[in-house]
Formats: sequence, C-alpha cells, structure tokens
Amino acid sequence: MAMGVDGVTPTWYVCLPCGLFFKRHDMSQRDGGGGGPPFGQDTIDEKIAAETIERYVGTRLSREASDVIVEGRLVITARGSRMVSLTASPGAWDELALGFLFFHGVRVSPANVLSVSIIDEGRGAVVDVGAPPEAIRRALGDSVGFTMTDDHRTVVDIPPEKAGCAGSGVMTPERIFSLMRLMEAHSDVHDRTHGSHIALLVDGEEAVAARSDISRRNAIDKVAGFALINSIPTDGMTLITSGRVASDIVARARLLGVSALISRSAATDRGVQAARDAGITVVTWDSPI
Repeated sequence: MAMGVDGVTPTWYVCLPCGLFFKRHDMSQRDGGGGGPPFGQDTIDEKIAAETIERYVGTRLSREASDVIVEGRLVITARGSRMVSLTASPGAWDELALGFLFFHGVRVSPANVLSVSIIDEGRGAVVDVGAPPEAIRRALGDSVGFTMTDDHRTVVDIPPEKAGCAGSGVMTPERIFSLMRLMEAHSDVHDRTHGSHIALLVDGEEAVAARSDISRRNAIDKVAGFALINSIPTDGMTLITSGRVASDIVARARLLGVSALISRSAATDRGVQAARDAGITVVTWDSPI
C-alpha cells in the first residue's frame, strides 16, 4: 500500500452498484422571481445521492454509505424546438438556462421563460424559452441539438461596451482570505461529495448568490442567471469560483462586469492574458491544488 504525504496512509474508495436516492426539486419553494432560495443560497439535498462503497483505510475494508454528486441534464428548447442539452447538477434550472444563453449572446428576459418541466425523476429539466429558435441556432452554431460538456463550450465574443470593468479590483490579503472563507462557508455540497464546483457573486463582503454544480461553468452560469432573474446589477462585484481560470471563465467575468475574479484553483496562460486585457484582478493559487 502506497503511503501518503508525511507517511499518512491514503484512503481509497470503490463504488458498488446500488440505487440512487435524491429529493425531487420542488419548484414551489423558489422565490417570486424564480431565482432560487432567498438571497441566492444554493440547495443541497437534490444534488447529493447515497451510494454504497467499500472503503479501504490501510488494509482494513468496510462497507458503508457515502455521498456522491448527482449528475443530471438540462434541455433548453425554444418555443418547443430542442436547442441544446447540458450535463448539470439538479436545481436552479431557469437560472442555468438564462445564464448559459446570456454568455452565448442570447438575451432572454426572465418573463420569456415559458415553462420549466422536471424530467428524469427529478434529476433533469426542460426549460422552454420564448426566444426565436433561429437566434439561438446562430449563437450556438454546430452545438445545436447536441449535449454540451465542459470540453465543448465557448463564450460569445465580448461586445465593445464590456471592454472594461467597473469598480476597483484592488485586493488586500485580508480581503482575499475573508472572501475565501466566505466561499468555504457555501461549499457544503463539495465538502460532502468532493464532486462539485461552486461560484459566488459577492458585493463588498456579502454573497449575493452562491451556486454549486458538477461543472465550473454551470455554477457561474447559474449565479449569472440568478442576477438576471432578480434584476441585480453585477458591475464592480467580485466573482469567486472553485474552478480553473481559463480564458472562457475570464470572458464570463468580463461580460458580468466584475472587477475581480478569485479562484482556489490555478489560471491558464490565456486566462491571465484575458484578465490583463480586460483589466480584471485575478487571484489564484500559483499551482493547482
């Protein structure tokens, strides 16, 4: 058995076949604007399933229950025509749809979300929007009709009005650590499953919205959707993400108009250059964790 850091024996996990158990998403619990629980707080139970595993600690083997992240799907339709399917964590379906479309150049008013239909026994949804199908086809191009994963997602070109960001991106060490503690306080799903990402929109020291998802991009799309649904201006805010800061993540930050982007992961070279071009302060680890 290999030894871990400082001689600590690592723990290995093996998943065994079993049923998944999760709570059906109750749309009636959403606030009046359709933007999720009050103050943009994320939901938890619908994102976590129970699996039976065999756990090895050293040479000992035991069978026990473990929390795993639920993988679902969002299907976006336009006036009944299927546009795209996204792999996603359950919940905040309208936020994800609006945020995804926003970042791909399709502006859909929350009032134009025609319906949200829960499918797949609660782990998926179909969100139908009132945008012209042709407009979404032009925006998504070859992606129309396919399932999009994190490896096949791009962001629309930045419009001229988003060439810079409002507010001050100056960060002191004290504020950085304070914001990281804020992220940790909203990381329940990750803490229980180690299978999700989180994104927060922060105004000053207050979290306006916090969302978790199996995709780091989805998590950002959801907080953006929350802001759109609740008419919250995001210029000058801080965006916090648990994921790698690549150029498309910076593009999302730029479209939101945030002044700073913080991650507990690392940045790519193009991510750094994109942030420099946009005038966005980026705070990341200098190596992956």
